[in-house]
Amino acid sequence: STTGPAYRVLVAERPVRAEVSEWAVPREALGHALRELAAATAARDLVPRMPVLVRVGAPETGWLHPAYGRATAWVAVRARRGTDFEPLFGLVASVLGDVDGRPHWATRHDWTAPDVDAAYSRAPDFRRVRDRLDPDRRFASPHLDALLGP
Repeated sequence: STTGPAYRVLVAERPVRAEVSEWAVPREALGHALRELAAATAARDLVPRMPVLVRVGAPETGWLHPAYGRATAWVAVRARRGTDFEPLFGLVASVLGDVDGRPHWATRHDWTAPDVDAAYSRAPDFRRVRDRLDPDRRFASPHLDALLGP
């Protein structure tokens, strides 16, 4: 076995550049979600060609954190950069969304403000704080506008 500081032993070289869609699902739904994902991708011949990564985490308190209020399992599906990943990632979003999955904000997803509102009970509170602290939208972008509204 290997031991040492995390920054030395947990380094993962990525010889292949990939696009990623990662979803936070309720931890108790992980088994079901993975079985559904495997069946759906096999049925459509969209089986991921790279390993699916799974990790677990504790509930978070940030109002728009994907693990807000619940123990979470993270499911990351990767596709080689340069390939047509949209069909696979669309299917991943559908299957994991059906088990109350929420996308990791820094990975590929197609959520918009109505999706955020449906998944996050505190989204209106977040918008009120945003309006107060950033009324001129200095920290806005087209992507954030689609997720949070202008």
